[in-house]
Amino acid sequence: MHEAAFRDADDLMDPRVSVLLNKSFDGLPPCLLIVCELDPVRDDSYGMVKKYRNNATTIFYLAYQEALDKAGVKTKLTLLHGIIHPFFSFPGIFRNASEQMINAVQEFMALL
Repeated sequence: MHEAAFRDADDLMDPRVSVLLNKSFDGLPPCLLIVCELDPVRDDSYGMVKKYRNNATTIFYLAYQEALDKAGVKTKLTLLHGIIHPFFSFPGIFRNASEQMINAVQEFMALL
């Protein structure tokens, strides 16, 4: 986060600045989180806390997902490897990203 974007230090603690500042995540519906590996704001937005390997795919667990898990909200996080933030605007160029996203949605729907 860049402090110059805010009026004062109090703004940095506003839950609208970061979803992680919310006091409770209870009652939220199941969440599918899709993160682009090459997104320049990925780390600022989510804050990586740990990772593990599962079936040869690296899945990154982020602070937001942990907060949702703690509140009992079903979550699935997928990291799109080698993909930039605005890939939605270029579906013909980023076919691999589209395939990864479709797979993530199908896996998520199977969990529900």
